Amino acid sequence: MKKAVLTWVMLAVCTLAFGMDRKTGNPRSVYLEKGSVSLSLSGGYNHVDAGSLTGGSNYSLMGLIGNLSGKADIYDVNFSGAWFFANNFSVVGRVGYSGLDIHLDSSSVLGNLEFNNKHINRPMLTLAAGVRGYLPLFNSKIVALFGEVRLSGGFGSTKSYSVTERGKEGTFSDVNEIALGLYPGISVFLSDHVALELSLPLLEGGYSWDKEYEGQIPSARAAHAFGNFKPNLLKLNLGIVFNF
Repeated sequence: MKKAVLTWVMLAVCTLAFGMDRKTGNPRSVYLEKGSVSLSLSGGYNHVDAGSLTGGSNYSLMGLIGNLSGKADIYDVNFSGAWFFANNFSVVGRVGYSGLDIHLDSSSVLGNLEFNNKHINRPMLTLAAGVRGYLPLFNSKIVALFGEVRLSGGFGSTKSYSVTERGKEGTFSDVNEIALGLYPGISVFLSDHVALELSLPLLEGGYSWDKEYEGQIPSARAAHAFGNFKPNLLKLNLGIVFNF
């Protein structure tokens, strides 16, 4: 899948580089000029449905998880706006919404640990601000590498419950997270005002904390400090950008 995306990007560069009046090869050209405004929209959706076709044993995943039956939905949508305070440099604001919705009827891990009748719902709102710089490749106004330093905060909740004769029984958690990271990528103009961007986290660090409730009473808490200095392919992001 990743190879297909990269191949698609390179084909777009080759096929659309000709016929656009963006002064390709001008050594004094810039990728995006001071005063420009960019708007970006990206998102994703995944649906998983596993079970039995014959009424016998359910799905087995890589021999590690057996008797797997249930559904899961993973989705996110992100909107960003940028203003260029100098040639090739902008300030960026972002807002995103993501969700995880799992309904697990049955599963067993390594044939011993079993999970049945488990439901998890986790919506999350993320706000972020950062500074981005572009480096045009070969002095081109069509293709450029970029790097963005971003500070983000996330706010959400997690519901984990089972359905019993008395209704839904489980726990509720408030989820909070703050992170600082470096996000490199590549930008390719498809027309004079529309570009395609591919980016992923390279350096991320932050802190998250949860407060768990049973009923309306706080019952537990957890905290997690994290730091990663490696490309995170699970967070590969593909977006469409409109420039004005």
